[in-house]
Amino acid sequence: MRSGYPDILEDLVEVSNHLASIPTNLQKPSAPSSKEEDAIQRVYDYLVSHNIDSMNVAEFKRVFPQIAQKYKQLLIEIRGPGVSILTKDQLKTWLDKAQDDPGYSLGYREYEDPAHSFRATKQLVLQLNKGAKIDTVISQDPLLEKFIQLVAQGSMMSDHPVGPNTVGWLRVDFIDGEWLLVDEVQSDLINSAIQAKSMVLADTYEDFMGNMPGNFRQQYEQKLMEKGFSTHMWEAGKRQFLQAGFTIQKLDEIKDKLSEMFKNWSEYAFASILKIAKSQGIKNVAMHTAMTIASRDPFVDASKVDRYYNQLARSFGFKKEQVDHGDLRGEFWVRSV
Repeated sequence: MRSGYPDILEDLVEVSNHLASIPTNLQKPSAPSSKEEDAIQRVYDYLVSHNIDSMNVAEFKRVFPQIAQKYKQLLIEIRGPGVSILTKDQLKTWLDKAQDDPGYSLGYREYEDPAHSFRATKQLVLQLNKGAKIDTVISQDPLLEKFIQLVAQGSMMSDHPVGPNTVGWLRVDFIDGEWLLVDEVQSDLINSAIQAKSMVLADTYEDFMGNMPGNFRQQYEQKLMEKGFSTHMWEAGKRQFLQAGFTIQKLDEIKDKLSEMFKNWSEYAFASILKIAKSQGIKNVAMHTAMTIASRDPFVDASKVDRYYNQLARSFGFKKEQVDHGDLRGEFWVRSV
């Protein structure tokens, strides 16, 4: 058994290193990556690491069956119609052009909230923000532009890790030098029109709150009380909302526009996180399954888990695995980088 002041300091250092989630030398990309870029980069890295200059279609299908099936048309475009050989130079040329403006930009901040995190430690928040290209489209619909501004204001008042242009965000826990966990995938904007319709349809504040899930209602009301909110303020807000022109029909139009405009936001955010992991030399990226996310949020909506965890993980080639690595224990979606 060790004893003495130096040993205590050593224990504190070990604990600090165990919980220090955000690397001090973190390399943060300035532009988001796409799901296609992630796939092509994986192929290119394989050819480089195995000193392979080219690969025929049959061999490619054997080595990369999922990518060959999923990105069949893209691969034809890269190697050229009627060409059966894919070269390393062709892949590099495509990757160099892949940074064209996707309509999004990246933002970063730190987050620490043990009550809503997998571990009690600081996390990196990667924000996917709307860029100039999308802003140009939004500006053509003043009511849509106003709606997005209102959602952003509400998100920031709720202390969510967002900025005025944030579409959605990922919270990331750097477990250690080998493992990274995507702890949360969230967007206040995507479902905002549905929530706004609930407000418009409700006759009273009590009716509006009664349609919310019990756990969410309790948290929501507590935050409103902390900010001095009253039912009169809700009623006044609803009147102003209707007077501005946010009818049920307009909210349906806004919902459709938001769904179409930002349908791939989580893919860009996730591909960007994988790029960060690779730049840090992290070997494995994990993502919650329905089972593990219950330990962080037992009331999380099942449709959200399917859309932002199950479907997203599968689309990037993740597999469910039993993990027993430090604090990371249980069944997670896992992929090597």
